[in-house]
Amino acid sequence: MLFVTGFFGCAPGHHQEELAGVSVPIPAGMKKISNSSDKIDLGADQKAAQASFRGKISLAEIQRFYLDVLPDSDWEPDAKLGEELGGYAFKRDDQMIAIRIQEGIEGHSTLIVLAKVE
Repeated sequence: MLFVTGFFGCAPGHHQEELAGVSVPIPAGMKKISNSSDKIDLGADQKAAQASFRGKISLAEIQRFYLDVLPDSDWEPDAKLGEELGGYAFKRDDQMIAIRIQEGIEGHSTLIVLAKVE
């Protein structure tokens, strides 16, 4: 699972989704799955949210998108956390983004994004 957090300018090739107060870039061609958004209660001053997206985009294209877009916006990859979550993770200040990509049928991929603010 890859967590994505922070603000990104709306560059060509993606749109923004607001999760837990974080503007998360979503690759063009990925659409939110109905009723897939969940706010997660972590108590204290922490907040998190998760949403799922589906589109006819390859796993490699989604990986490349996040590995290009997030570091360009000062997000630092967190390989250890990404490995623990089974995806990719990035951190910036008090924010974290986790992304998990699943290959589906007929070339469709599902992207699960979790955003967290501590």
